[in-house]
Amino acid sequence: MNVWTIAVNTFGEAMRKRALNVFLLVAIILIILSNAFAFFTTPQQGNRVELTIVRGMGLAVIMLSGLVMSIFLGMDLVPTEIERRTIYTILSKPVRRYHYIAGKLLGASLTLLINLGLMGLFFLAVVAYKTRALEPQLLVGVLLFYIQFVLLGSVAVFFSVVLTKNINVALTFFVFVVGTLSEYWQSVANLAGHNQQKIVEVLAKAVHLLVPNFGNFNIANPLIHPEALQEIPRFGLYVAKTVGYGLLYTAIMLVLACIAFERKEV
Repeated sequence: MNVWTIAVNTFGEAMRKRALNVFLLVAIILIILSNAFAFFTTPQQGNRVELTIVRGMGLAVIMLSGLVMSIFLGMDLVPTEIERRTIYTILSKPVRRYHYIAGKLLGASLTLLINLGLMGLFFLAVVAYKTRALEPQLLVGVLLFYIQFVLLGSVAVFFSVVLTKNINVALTFFVFVVGTLSEYWQSVANLAGHNQQKIVEVLAKAVHLLVPNFGNFNIANPLIHPEALQEIPRFGLYVAKTVGYGLLYTAIMLVLACIAFERKEV
């Protein structure tokens, strides 16, 4: 049993979960209904405001859906199989523990890819219906959301090896919030350094450097207001660097999860 086999099995189990399918269906319905909400604008506000509502609501639904899916997929992968005792059957076969963790994360990533991909396609179609033109840059935003939530899922997988489910959910969400405010911690560190508050400066810098900067993945404002894309210099390079950053951090979390699982008594 190799990594890909474990990933395919994990993907199949995840896609059969009724709660996940219902969540996906609700998200797609909300994306479609964003066009209906745009009709509540007044004629004086014009088509621009309608497009802002459609784009903003669609991106918000995709982001919130990805957040919930990544946390609950990540936190449920290892503990569930320990509870069902199916993990003993898997590990009794010629499969290494790091293959098992890598396969689980890959399976969760495939699940996120299908779910966010479907939401992204419906979102693109709704915006195209409204504008009578394709806006492929919206899919770039969905791609960054996907990389962001693969990274968050890897954090949840790591915590799932060492923590209980409830603590995992709370701590993973906490990491997401702290990471989203990464630039704030940098500002705190700079201000503390200016005021010679060394302890606060060191702590704020540590948070800024160690916790993934989830704020880098959120380019919702330029996507909602396309003219703001010009404010991001070398947009293609920015996207490439952000994707690389997310994949590198995911690899680090995967290695940490594998090390923790190797030491875990199962």
